[in-house]
Amino acid sequence: MNLETLNQFNKREFGRLFGLYMKRQKLLLNMSSEQIAANTGLALKDVKMIEAGRKRLSQSNFETIVTVMQMDRGEILNLSKITHVENILNFLREIDGFFQR
Repeated sequence: MNLETLNQFNKREFGRLFGLYMKRQKLLLNMSSEQIAANTGLALKDVKMIEAGRKRLSQSNFETIVTVMQMDRGEILNLSKITHVENILNFLREIDGFFQR
């Protein structure tokens, strides 16, 4: 899965949405940011910045995170297709509802 192809439309939005997906997956797997850092070889600071959508990923770090966190590549592909403002807002509302449970 080529990261450059995924975030070709809006790198900032894709990074933010990927960070939200990463947070959701972290909760589902009952993992901490520290565990993600240890399992991926990334610095804890970098993991937290990726989760916040404030750090750009290299292709190798992206692949490592996807593998370690058992992410669904189909869902990641769907993230890359969200370009319309209304779709982004709906996705964020869904994520917010998930975290309020």
